[in-house]
Amino acid sequence: KQVLAPSMIGIRADDVELGQDVILGSAHFCKVDERYRFFGAHAEAVDRANEATIPAQSHGQSYFVDVHVANDGVGVRLRLPAKTGRRGQADISAWMIEGDPTVWAAKLDNSYESAYHQTTLKQLGTGNIGLPLTARIGQVYIALTEALVKGYGDLAVKLGANGALEGQLYADPKGWTTDKEVVQPWRVTIVARNLTDLVNTNLVEDLNPPASAELAKADWIKPGRSAWQWLASGDPREPEQHKWIDWTAQLKFEYYLIDEGWEKWPDSWQAIASDVAYAKTKNVKIWIWVHSRTVWDPQERREYFRKAVEAGVVGIKIDFPPPASREVANWYFDTAKDAADMHLMVDFHGANKPSGMDRTWPNVITRE
Repeated sequence: KQVLAPSMIGIRADDVELGQDVILGSAHFCKVDERYRFFGAHAEAVDRANEATIPAQSHGQSYFVDVHVANDGVGVRLRLPAKTGRRGQADISAWMIEGDPTVWAAKLDNSYESAYHQTTLKQLGTGNIGLPLTARIGQVYIALTEALVKGYGDLAVKLGANGALEGQLYADPKGWTTDKEVVQPWRVTIVARNLTDLVNTNLVEDLNPPASAELAKADWIKPGRSAWQWLASGDPREPEQHKWIDWTAQLKFEYYLIDEGWEKWPDSWQAIASDVAYAKTKNVKIWIWVHSRTVWDPQERREYFRKAVEAGVVGIKIDFPPPASREVANWYFDTAKDAADMHLMVDFHGANKPSGMDRTWPNVITRE
């Protein structure tokens, strides 16, 4: 049964609309049948799908179309070969939904903290909408999103004049230039017969590369419950930390997060190390907060992570990342790798939508 009408996928690069007037070559097919450790609704993800890679030509330029078809949805993307000085200008992908179905959507906000609301497709208005967007089409639910946002900016959608949900690279309005291959993030349509199937999908993670063998089995990556004091008392006060750790232990929670403000303490790193030592006697492990600007520069980031490890910290909450341009999207992956190298778990706060990077970097425990 059709749930989407024919929909555009494309990239505007060097003033050419790749995705229009396309000549397709012969597809190369393969099957995917994989399992991997999963931190979420189930302990193991099962990735079974059919894939095709299709050579394409448009306006004299050659590229590839990748298609991934699973029981619970479809991913599709374009891959443009490396070209010196290629100017990426816009994403011209869209989802075309017929009629005026019920949708659940949120206005785009760079930190993805807008409330979702129920409306209809035609009542979405003219502003940018953050993904994922969920709709009920007949008797099924669909969720529209993207996977593997790397080397490319984060995508929002806007209701176009023809009723299509048109992709918007809101954080890269001037585009970008690269000599490297351009790999469009997967444009993903999840299709589910009920809400249980919808929330149990791992299609977005499936469309990301697997973790290294070492990370896939790492025993230092342990999701758990965390106590947190900031909502109750604002900036953490150093003399109160043992009390909060005691309460965490009473709850039998695994972690306690020392949030924004600890860095203002006198001799703050020594104070963190002291709190870590006390928490260890209570079988509690410590996470700390940091502003993204502190860990933006690669050398400074690695030095900061080294100090955290020396203090005994097990996880870092990284707050206030900039809007997810192509550069920022790459920063997420570089940061996850540097943290993994030092056996640190990560929580990105105020971040762009999850696009499945936790499969490749399972130390990225969550995004807020």
